[in-house]
Amino acid sequence: MYKPVVCSSISSNSFVIDPEGYLYKCWNVVCNKSFSIGNLKDGIKFKQKEFLEWANWELPDRCLKCEIMPICQSSCPYNTFYNNECSTIKYNIINL
Repeated sequence: MYKPVVCSSISSNSFVIDPEGYLYKCWNVVCNKSFSIGNLKDGIKFKQKEFLEWANWELPDRCLKCEIMPICQSSCPYNTFYNNECSTIKYNIINL
């Protein structure tokens, strides 16, 4: 499925591995085991809430209505999940 975003965290085959072998979908949460979606020994927990959030990520409604959306592609999924923030690209362009 095509998802227009600049981050691989929402890709089904992209993972980050920490030094202890825990798996994560995003660099921003590496080594925070509460965000781990599995480990190298036991595999991925596909039904775990954290994995499902990343796998089912969609552009927020506010992004679909934004005048710069084609440029930023909503930027960082982590920011839309946990901080409800727009990319700084938006504010830099508006200030030009």
